Amino acid sequence: MSIEKAHHWAAAAIDESDAQVVLQAIEGARAQELAFTQELEAMFSGPLKFGTAGLRARIGAGESQMNTSVVARATWGLGTWLVNAKAKSVVVCYDARKKSDVFAQVTAEVFSAQGLITYLSPQALPTPVLAYAVPHLGAGAGVMITASHNPRDDNGYKVYLQDGCQIAPPVDSEIAVLIEQAPNANRIARNSSLIRSWPNEVWLSYIKDAAAFITKAQAENSPETNSAPKWVYTPMHGVGAATLQAVIKEISWPQPLVVKTQATPDGQFPTLPFPNPEEEGALSEAIKTAQTNDVSLIVANDPDADRCAIAVRRGETWRQLTGDEVGALLAQKIIEISKESSGSSPAKVLATTLVSSTLTSKMAASHDFTTATTLTGFKWIGRIPGLVYGYEEALGYCGDPVNVKDKDGITAALLAIQINSEAFATGKDLIDLLDEIYLQYGLHYTSTRSTRFESVDQATEIIASLALNPPKVVASLPVRDFTDLTRGWHHLPPTSGVLFYLGESVRVIIRPSGTEPKVKTYLEVVYPPRQASLTADKAAAAELSDRVHAALRESMSCPTP
Repeated sequence: MSIEKAHHWAAAAIDESDAQVVLQAIEGARAQELAFTQELEAMFSGPLKFGTAGLRARIGAGESQMNTSVVARATWGLGTWLVNAKAKSVVVCYDARKKSDVFAQVTAEVFSAQGLITYLSPQALPTPVLAYAVPHLGAGAGVMITASHNPRDDNGYKVYLQDGCQIAPPVDSEIAVLIEQAPNANRIARNSSLIRSWPNEVWLSYIKDAAAFITKAQAENSPETNSAPKWVYTPMHGVGAATLQAVIKEISWPQPLVVKTQATPDGQFPTLPFPNPEEEGALSEAIKTAQTNDVSLIVANDPDADRCAIAVRRGETWRQLTGDEVGALLAQKIIEISKESSGSSPAKVLATTLVSSTLTSKMAASHDFTTATTLTGFKWIGRIPGLVYGYEEALGYCGDPVNVKDKDGITAALLAIQINSEAFATGKDLIDLLDEIYLQYGLHYTSTRSTRFESVDQATEIIASLALNPPKVVASLPVRDFTDLTRGWHHLPPTSGVLFYLGESVRVIIRPSGTEPKVKTYLEVVYPPRQASLTADKAAAAELSDRVHAALRESMSCPTP
């Protein structure tokens, strides 16, 4: 980081307040005040890297954080790529995070100045609605301003192409090169001449198509929805509630009990330290509402409503289902729906990612469906030919790829409610249905742990060290079939990480986060179908997973998770 670079950035900033923050930090750093020096280093630790996930970082001044200047230069690069590709229009949407509307406006103005008709959402909306809107409007691309379930001070810039899929290589690299060539932010032209507000028909069309998908999922002998069990819903201060409730109204279901303290979109996330349904304690407010109203099912969307979490009460205990468990339940329903479709059709494909459970592949095979395994991310899943369902363990589900080729927390939530209603009518709950799946295909117990390091480089080095010096034994279990994923695996392209098996029942995948200083370990323990010992097998799988996680954490020289 150089003072000269910081001065240059401040002089070219769009937002005067960002410029003043940088200049103040420069003066503090010159006075050798540690806090200002550290702040300046955070602002200028290198330009934000544009990749398949677009941009995502803490909101703040400087080249390394999310601000209007960074957004303008990213948009100039993307817009240049679109103009070169002969695109005529683009769609821009945003969630309720801090500065999302501001970043969306700047994005739209830059596109407009580049000659692109720009459809700007008139309000904060869920990410799956943007993914739906791009092909619906025949646009060349779409930009969603969101940081999804990141911490409250973050924001991001997510890009979809004309088919409604997230960008994938090599397009991300091509756009990144153009972003590097972008003029200084204050020299990038902006105007509103080609900005158009989204027709309300786009949102209404999404509602109708989502409702049609859920209606299709209702079996002929489905229980009356009015007699179905009540459920609690939380949008986690995000943008999911209005859209979800509109779909529910369209299909004439009773509305859920919405968590009042989290019902209104609020980028400050006042009741949530981390607005991520995977985080411990994230469903605390929902559990309070459920217990007050004697409800046994909770459904949560993350702030941009592309993910969905489910929790079930048994007695006085709540259990949040893992992404793999929800993934299996939805897969079973999608298989049922797809098999009922009349007429000859091409291969029906269920897709999931390398780090997700292998259970759905067994489910697919038993029903003559094809299985596809991809690298992590819906940029890969959404592009699978013949896709009827895709999911990843991080609470992302795509049940209606004809309309949304991305994870959609709205349709996933309502499909889960339909499944629960059918189970309730026979005296069961979602956990009972999972047990039935395990008794047919075997117990598949998955768990994920993250280990933090001091830097991204250190996390990457840990993986490289594992690849060079594979362990022979972990938790007293012999290592077999060790694979360095940087060399590829089966049909998959190279990716950072390692994969191996322990004994006869444990699969291990370890990979770096890439954007955070942490390593993620994914375990899957598989036991054959055994009705007499299913409860004992669950306990044994959990205990074995804990032992393996602990042993791996110790081998990575990190005593704490």
